[in-house]
Amino acid sequence: MGRTLDELIAQFDLSRITCHSALLDLEKLPEFNRLHLRRLVSCETQRRQLVGKLQVLVEEAFGSQLTDRAVLDPAYVERVILLRQGHVCRLQDLVCPTHSYLWTRPAVERAQLGAISEKVDEIATRVLG
Repeated sequence: MGRTLDELIAQFDLSRITCHSALLDLEKLPEFNRLHLRRLVSCETQRRQLVGKLQVLVEEAFGSQLTDRAVLDPAYVERVILLRQGHVCRLQDLVCPTHSYLWTRPAVERAQLGAISEKVDEIATRVLG
């Protein structure tokens, strides 16, 4: 499913071009994007470029909310890309609100934690430690 640019060039045949309109199956587009992203991630050079792009996207999307700048560390960003590559279609998906937990810490007050769990001190120590 899906071909590289080199494969498309090798298989190109001008005699097969027709004048009818071609339709793209838009339902398959997310899967094609996912496959393309996986291909980029599998190449170390391309993966480093993706890390840089994602760092910029995170900074733009969550810059004022970043309490821990360690989330911009290239090793962490690369790990996120590697772990989420099969779950997203585009790099921009990783900075949408549903993935904000990857980049920001939730704002939870002590009273809220106390209502949820009796181990408030242990939770705070582990989160901040």
